[in-house]
Amino acid sequence: MIKLIFIRHTETEWNKQKKYLGKTDVALSRKGIKQSEIISHYLKGKKITAVYSSGLKRAYQTASIIAEKHSLKVKKDERLDEIDFGDWEGMTFSQVQKKYPRLAKKYISVPLDTKIPKGESFFKFKSRINRSLKEILNKAKGTVVIVSHGGVNRVIFCDLLKIPFSHFWQIKQDLGAINIIEVYGKNNIASLVNCVLWEN
Repeated sequence: MIKLIFIRHTETEWNKQKKYLGKTDVALSRKGIKQSEIISHYLKGKKITAVYSSGLKRAYQTASIIAEKHSLKVKKDERLDEIDFGDWEGMTFSQVQKKYPRLAKKYISVPLDTKIPKGESFFKFKSRINRSLKEILNKAKGTVVIVSHGGVNRVIFCDLLKIPFSHFWQIKQDLGAINIIEVYGKNNIASLVNCVLWEN
């Protein structure tokens, strides 16, 4: 059995402003750094064998703070980056709804069939994460940590628990969310979902 602990990065200034944040490389806020330290303390007693991170600063900073407690080096994988929101980067959802009303509705109802202008398709996004996850699990022993993004975590849930992608948005992922799936092969078990160690 492999225990997969997968975590959403902690707060950035863009998150505070509720802006779409995909491939834009924004660092953690001061509060985000403190939140990462809280997660690190929570995980200190666990026997973690590897820590992976997306290539984006906000995830890598969170992962580095966690890895330090375990004397591990973070393994970066850009396939774990958040989806590229293209023209939506830096916009709020209300701004997107006003400018792209039909596409915004489709994005919520059938994400797999949605392509954001100048952005990444959900199909490509899902495929690259699945490739990375398969490689990580093939190498994994014991307890492994992946620090990435809300969208990435939802893909991991859908993939490992065989959840139809149409339910993507029904999986809540707050900033700093800790999730655990026990990986057995065909019958994987979610033992922790969207655990946040402070009040959002």
